[in-house]
Amino acid sequence: MQTILCDFIRKGVEDRTTLAKETGLRPNTVCDKINELITKKVLIETGKITGRKGKPAMRLAFNTDHIRIPGVQLTPEGLFICVGDLEGNVVESRALEDTSPDAFRAGVGELIERFGVDRVPVICVAASGLIDTKAGLIIKSYTFPEYEGMNVGSFLELESEVVVMRSNTAMAFAEMKAGKARQAKNLIFVHIGSGVGCSIVINGQCVTGHRGMAGEIGHLSLNEKGPGCKCGMRGCVEAVASETGIIREVKRQL
Repeated sequence: MQTILCDFIRKGVEDRTTLAKETGLRPNTVCDKINELITKKVLIETGKITGRKGKPAMRLAFNTDHIRIPGVQLTPEGLFICVGDLEGNVVESRALEDTSPDAFRAGVGELIERFGVDRVPVICVAASGLIDTKAGLIIKSYTFPEYEGMNVGSFLELESEVVVMRSNTAMAFAEMKAGKARQAKNLIFVHIGSGVGCSIVINGQCVTGHRGMAGEIGHLSLNEKGPGCKCGMRGCVEAVASETGIIREVKRQL
C-alpha cells in the first residue's frame, strides 16, 4: 500500500486528501500510512497548500536528502554501481572492472557502511540470465557462471532488503517509474547492447513468466546455420543483432 501511495506522489499528488480520492483508500488509512512513511524519513511535509477551501493541507514530498537506493548491475563490461534518491535522481555512480562475487560484495558493503543501514532500506541487483526474483536467486547466467546458484540476499548478508531481477526487467521498470514511459500502462522494452533482451509490462506490472524469462528473445534461434552463440546454439537473435554480433559481421565482410 505504501508503494502505491509513493507512486501517486511521484506522479504529482501532493496531499493526503487527494491521495485518498485518487487511490480510493479510506482517509484514515492514507493518513496512517503517510505518517509511517514520514517516521521512516521517506516523506517530508514541505509546507501548507494555499488557495483551497477549508483547512490548508500539508504538501508531501520525498525526502531526497535521506533515503538512498543503491543499484548494482552485472554486465560483460564490468560491475556498475549507482546510488539514487527516491525521485529517481542519480546521486553517484561508478564502474568496477572486477566482476567477481567478492568485488560485488565489497562494493555493496562499502555503500552500506558509508550511508548507514537506516538510509538504505533496499538494494536492487540486476543481472542477465535466468533469475528467480521471488527467491532472489540467479539460476543460470551464460555471462557470469560464477554467480549461478547464488541467493544474492544470503550472499550479501545485509539487513537491507535485496531485490534481484533481470537487467532488462530492471530497465523496463525504471522507464515506467522515472523514464519516458511514466504515463504508459503497457510497454514492450527491447535493449540492444552486448546482448539482446526484452521485457514486457502489462497494466503497469512487469511480466516475468513461469521461470522469469517472459519476453526473452535473445536466445531464439533464427538460423540453425548462423553464427555461434555463447548459449551453445547457432543463429540466436543475440548472436546476430547485438553489438558484438554486428561488429563481428562487419569485420568478417571487410
